[in-house]
Amino acid sequence: MSDMRKTIAQSTVSGTVSITRGWTVWGNPASVWHRLGSGPKVLFKGGMRGGYGAKAAGRLSFFKMILNTARLTLKPQQQTDAPALFSILGDVEAMRFWNHPPIARLVVVEELVREQQAAQANGQCRYWTVQEDTDTIGSVDLSLIQNGSAELGFLIRRDRWGRGLAGEAVAAVIRHAFGPMALNRLAAAIQAENHKAARVVEKSGFVAIDRRRAAIASGEIRDCVFYLLRRDQLMPAV
Repeated sequence: MSDMRKTIAQSTVSGTVSITRGWTVWGNPASVWHRLGSGPKVLFKGGMRGGYGAKAAGRLSFFKMILNTARLTLKPQQQTDAPALFSILGDVEAMRFWNHPPIARLVVVEELVREQQAAQANGQCRYWTVQEDTDTIGSVDLSLIQNGSAELGFLIRRDRWGRGLAGEAVAAVIRHAFGPMALNRLAAAIQAENHKAARVVEKSGFVAIDRRRAAIASGEIRDCVFYLLRRDQLMPAV
């Protein structure tokens, strides 16, 4: 498979509740190509390229990335966030639909955060640590930032579920993506059984554009739903 497909298939993206990776899906997730079995390569309807480059999207200072909502503060992820994130990434239930099994050792999370920091420095991704007062309760990310598009991911600590906090954090990142970052499209890939995550993105304005079985990072084949949100669907509200 091509270098692009290797990158997409093997990359680790933190915070995504249900990211699909593997041989059957590849490309910029807002311009996702897929193949069912040995069938033809097909572009998801509605996916487009063009617009804002990854390097330009990456030129945001630390303070400009701080996002505030009624109940939350989203701060750019830092290495010191690893212990708090470990409490989420090691939770079996919270990680049920993630792209990797629960992480059992803090040192693994520390290395993961280092990799994410490097990707962020290169303008490939944006990672926010979600805080409620001073309590770290989750993470939101924009990954694969390229050509005016990015993929949304989020993960919230299990004891904070059911309070609308995921939607509040996601809304703040959407506003930032379509505002200061000047992105045009956001995508999300969610396992069909992950109803909680689906409700979050649907309430945020995402529209399901396809559903099919796809390979995830573990190699398992799962039913996945692919969502797309365009900037012109929300502007000038954002």
